[in-house]
Amino acid sequence: MYVFITASNSLYRRSMDYNVLMAKKRGGFDKVLAYDFETMIDTEFRKRNDTILSIKQGAGLWLWKPYFIHKALIEECAEGDILFYLDAAAFFISDVRMIEKVMDDDIYATCLPYIEADWTKSETFDIMDMDKEVYKNSFQYQASFMAFRKSMRSIMFVEEWLNNCCNPDLINPAQNIGKQIETFQNHRMDQSCFSLLCKKYNVSPHKDPTQFGIWGYPEVRGARYVGIKMKNEYPIVIVLHRLKDFGLRNKLRLVKRTMCLISKNIIKNIRRKRC
Repeated sequence: MYVFITASNSLYRRSMDYNVLMAKKRGGFDKVLAYDFETMIDTEFRKRNDTILSIKQGAGLWLWKPYFIHKALIEECAEGDILFYLDAAAFFISDVRMIEKVMDDDIYATCLPYIEADWTKSETFDIMDMDKEVYKNSFQYQASFMAFRKSMRSIMFVEEWLNNCCNPDLINPAQNIGKQIETFQNHRMDQSCFSLLCKKYNVSPHKDPTQFGIWGYPEVRGARYVGIKMKNEYPIVIVLHRLKDFGLRNKLRLVKRTMCLISKNIIKNIRRKRC
């Protein structure tokens, strides 16, 4: 069975509704679940983690993400089922089986063209016992989307990710500025914890299934950027837009932005060939 989950609050409701619609219409999922992280978090869990969940940023530093993924993996999936998480501000345009057929592990993840140490505070490396150059100077995995084939390995991974995100010292972006490297930008909270765990579990990254997997992510001033070369495993499967309200006007804007990205990519390729 193919299980889809996403989560949001009232701010991203329209985007999430469209996300859910497309998961059913284009994604090929057997079960589609949409969680509200303002009302659907267990009372006891909320009490235990109030220090984190009461923080406005990310509605609790995105702790709700591993919480709902763990909940769905345990309660909604049978052994061998595929669970796919996707942020609310995105949607499927092709069948999830395109991704599932290249999964050579029970954990599916992709990475960004950004270096880990620029986006993860040094304290998190230390506490997770991953303060090594091989982890610091490699790509950061992203947590906007991911998939798990239910097994002991994937359950252990998600449980460890959830436990790490419940640790304020790991997830909270507060840091000792003097301990950070010169190119450090900011701490990516749940994503930083997810990324380091992917490296701990030796998860091999796959091609980004969104439009950015073809056109690339933008460079960030002051941060290191390294282009990613990946096997062309599938066409664009997901559109990632990050908009709160995905109404008609924003759909047209996305089309315009997409055309601009295509044009820039064509020009970039022409220049490379000339060189």
